[in-house]
Amino acid sequence: MIKIKDYALNPNTNIRFLKNVECYEHLHFNAEICVVLSGSLKVGRENDEFTLTCGMCAIIMPYEMHSYKSEGKTETIIIEFSAAMFSEIKDRSGFCSAAFRLSEASVDYIRAKYTDENHTDIYIKAITYPILNDFFESVAESKISPVHSEIYRKALDYIAKNFSENINLKTAAAEIGCSYVYLSHVFSQTIGIPFTAFLNRHRVINSFELLKNTDKSITEIAYSCGFGTLRSYNREFKKCLNITPKEYRIHGYNHYFES
Repeated sequence: MIKIKDYALNPNTNIRFLKNVECYEHLHFNAEICVVLSGSLKVGRENDEFTLTCGMCAIIMPYEMHSYKSEGKTETIIIEFSAAMFSEIKDRSGFCSAAFRLSEASVDYIRAKYTDENHTDIYIKAITYPILNDFFESVAESKISPVHSEIYRKALDYIAKNFSENINLKTAAAEIGCSYVYLSHVFSQTIGIPFTAFLNRHRVINSFELLKNTDKSITEIAYSCGFGTLRSYNREFKKCLNITPKEYRIHGYNHYFES
């Protein structure tokens, strides 16, 4: 197997054309779009699994565990981008994870437009907008209410600012001004995982750069990212990448492969 990409530390946009791809389960800050141009691709997303055939697309939102595995010979384009690039999805209002079929015009446009050289934000927006247009035309309006969306956005802001502290569902709910039962419901409806799981994933992802680019001990990193013990940090890290922080620091993590 040929290594394609080490686990990305930078949050920049990226676009890749991959043949016969296998992508181990992982997660990241960015949203991701997977378009199958030929063959079929098995997609794992959280506790769900489905198959994309030629002309189909999957949208993965930030922090969602996901994996890909080609079923035979495939051609796939993976677009990784910051959700903040698009006003329609930056707070998930009116948007959600989805799998759907693209229009023939969109598939032809993506084939014609893709190049190996151009990975600028403007170029990625040009590729992504037709996909989002097909999404909004083919998928019913999101079930996320405006109130849900606002609560969720406030929760994300609270986590981003306070993840290194001793916070939890109840402290977040108190800060936002809602009940912890309601906040728990918002997370389940919006992203499909509990608040605590989302918080721990945020902490783990924030530890990547510290592991790779600082000399801090793993214990120091665990505490600085909000974990109460080294044991809990190791446990949550392994849930995300199936390796330990020490193994990640030494070897990195490669999740995209081509056969």
